[in-house]
Amino acid sequence: MLEFDKAIRCKNHATINLLNLKGQTYFYILTTENKMETQEIMAAYQKGFLGAVNDNVVAIAFDYDEGNLFTYVYLKTIPTDEDFEIVDIAVTETIAHLPKITYEKIYLEKKCQGFRMREHQGWFFMRYSKSSLWLS
Repeated sequence: MLEFDKAIRCKNHATINLLNLKGQTYFYILTTENKMETQEIMAAYQKGFLGAVNDNVVAIAFDYDEGNLFTYVYLKTIPTDEDFEIVDIAVTETIAHLPKITYEKIYLEKKCQGFRMREHQGWFFMRYSKSSLWLS
């Protein structure tokens, strides 16, 4: 089991856990608006995206609304067909663990600037980079 180096509590009731692995810092962000559903979704994303997050992935976020799951994958480069295929497989695996989901949509885009914490309901993954600040 992974232990986080530091946990930060935000004003928007999100908890940001910082984990340092092999010199890179990773964010694991859990929102608490609807804690039970959010935890179920986060656990499903962990299973679905296991091994699917490569160096090109900057962040993965989601929005959930009554059976609808929207996945947002932000990349360092313009998305390729291979990126779409990898994410599609990972989201399919994620949804297999969420029987309440009746509709899903995937968005992939290149992201060159910071994120706002309230931009999405939950953040599954966010990469830290010293050369650019992704949180704003």
